Amino acid sequence: TKAYNDERKGVVADEAARLDDSPVLKSLRLMKDTPLSLEWLQDRMGQDVTDLLPKRVPPIWKEGGANPDSIAEMAGFESGQQMIEVLIGAERQHRQAREGGDQRTMRARMIDQAADAEMQRRHGDDPFNDGSIEQEAIAAVNGELAGEVLATEIRLLSRKTGQRPTPYKIAREWARGKVRGGTVSEEATPGAIQRHARAVAKAGREAEKALLSGKFDEAQRFKQQQMLSSALLAEAKAALDEVQAAQARLDKIAKRKTMKRSIRPISNRRRRCSMTSTSGRARRSLWSGKASGRNGQRRARLRAMTCCGLHRSARARIGASCQSRRSSGSTRRLRK
Repeated sequence: TKAYNDERKGVVADEAARLDDSPVLKSLRLMKDTPLSLEWLQDRMGQDVTDLLPKRVPPIWKEGGANPDSIAEMAGFESGQQMIEVLIGAERQHRQAREGGDQRTMRARMIDQAADAEMQRRHGDDPFNDGSIEQEAIAAVNGELAGEVLATEIRLLSRKTGQRPTPYKIAREWARGKVRGGTVSEEATPGAIQRHARAVAKAGREAEKALLSGKFDEAQRFKQQQMLSSALLAEAKAALDEVQAAQARLDKIAKRKTMKRSIRPISNRRRRCSMTSTSGRARRSLWSGKASGRNGQRRARLRAMTCCGLHRSARARIGASCQSRRSSGSTRRLRK
């Protein structure tokens, strides 16, 4: 309706102002004027990190650029590494949307999605108000791609420490076994996802402190903890999706069984009133008017009520009436 569309336009304007001040869009706006240091990105995040970041003209990085930690602080992130990981997750979602035919810019899609969520919250049926958007964003940041980035960082550190790095594939298999071997209430809940996300952030901060102190062995150990926590988060999100899908299927089955249960008493009554071959003749005689005489109709009605389980007194009254009719008929014949 026109009122709904007018209200949505106001919501879009409000969400645009809010999201323009969010860390993701604010950091991209700052990088347009102050590109990031390419050396810092490749040293901390790997040589191919520029392929994973959002594409802009001009690029958001350059040789001798600004320190990402400074940009992250101005944008509202805790560290430069956290900012880069969030941007990688946002760009991955943006590319998936473009592959699906969505030609909107990252900013336009974020604003539209936020406006849709706000309108659904106001007018009911709000699937985005249960934390699912936040869970999807966290899972995107800590998905397969982010795990490989962490594995690359660990490999770079292992060259300095001489320790053998742990492949991300092994970490993911271990996380899958731990999550699948636990209980749903502990391993496949939004709380578990938040717990693993906090562990990822904490291990990343500790690894950064160790790197700044020159403690490469300790930095590698924290990086491995960060990778394991990231793998646990990804597996917990996958398990939660399966649990929610199973719950939805069970809800559908329960609704079907409830409908059948409400219909069953009527069906039972019909079955109780169903007649055998003899009672079927009585029913046909009763309702089609083919019973021979008044006594025949009464007998047919008696048989029908017997099959339907009616009270004995009613059957007795009809039986007595039939007997009385037969007796009076015999008396009349004798008199004749």
